[in-house]
Amino acid sequence: GTPVVGHQGFTRGPAMREGRSAGRVQHTCHVCGALVSLSVMRVIDGKAYHTQCIRRSGLSTARGSLQELTEAFKIEQLELRKRLITDDSTVRGWDPCTLEGLTLVGGVDISFWETPEGGKTPTENSEGVGQHALAALVVLEFPSQRVLYRALKPVVMTVPYIPGFVAFREVEFFIDLLTDLVAVHPELRPQIVMVDGNGVLHNRGFGSASHLGVLAGYTTIGIGKNLMHFDGLHTDKVRLETNKLTRGGQSIPLVGESGTTWGAALRSTDKSIKPIYVSVGHGLSLETALRVTSACCKVRIPEPVRQADLISRDHMAAHPPVPPDLPLVPASVAQEEARLLQCTVFSGVDYSRLKS
Repeated sequence: GTPVVGHQGFTRGPAMREGRSAGRVQHTCHVCGALVSLSVMRVIDGKAYHTQCIRRSGLSTARGSLQELTEAFKIEQLELRKRLITDDSTVRGWDPCTLEGLTLVGGVDISFWETPEGGKTPTENSEGVGQHALAALVVLEFPSQRVLYRALKPVVMTVPYIPGFVAFREVEFFIDLLTDLVAVHPELRPQIVMVDGNGVLHNRGFGSASHLGVLAGYTTIGIGKNLMHFDGLHTDKVRLETNKLTRGGQSIPLVGESGTTWGAALRSTDKSIKPIYVSVGHGLSLETALRVTSACCKVRIPEPVRQADLISRDHMAAHPPVPPDLPLVPASVAQEEARLLQCTVFSGVDYSRLKS
């Protein structure tokens, strides 16, 4: 389907007047009166506020409001999870068993600028609001892993970091990148997007990869570098089992105490002893997710995610850190993005032979 720009909340709360757009529920900012989605919303005393309005009006963002926001995020996650697909029933244009017809795989990642002292860029508060970051998208030719497209988007975090709810900070930026790609080069729309983060390997079964897949209408795979501990899953126990794997491409299922299979620990290559944690994002089965991920691994991290990480870090290395006195919300976000945005489509590619 066609990617959608942004996303709207589903929660209903005290003193929140609802507006509807494309059949989804939004809330009205108590300050400016504009419709506001959960991705750029804070809840204070049961009222919805646009994050920019909070800054301008000097409202308190105490821990109590953060807890309210957490509850709102939980409700939206559970609502979105109803649309999750965890089998191969909707796969079109390529064979999940042989991977025949799979020609374009994307990867997304986000990196944060650091100060000369090695810390993160200055933030508005300890929860990470105001951090400057760089969202990255790459599209690779499959199975060659040749980079066909790459793009970067400078962003400012408007949603606090809350464990288990990282998607609300990052996914809107990935959707923007995918939307821009399809608008200019629809022939390069990836058939699968790998996300640096979890899919259903999540304490509510709906991590960043699932969030992106459901909202944007993409088939997605979650790639975790570290294991999320819940339902009895623990790194030490899993590593005891993965140490028994003898070659690249082998995996063990991640089965919790509840009996649920949340994902799999994959030994990427013969030389990579430390596993990665693969999970269904949206629109395919775990078996297919493992098959695709293993085919994309030259080193421990699959190429789509690795290349997305590399281009953002290379860009940051070539540019000085964001000055401490740079406004948390630039006066002209459009100008700031125009200055930093890099988008490269590699020449010499015969697009006619690539299936969309």
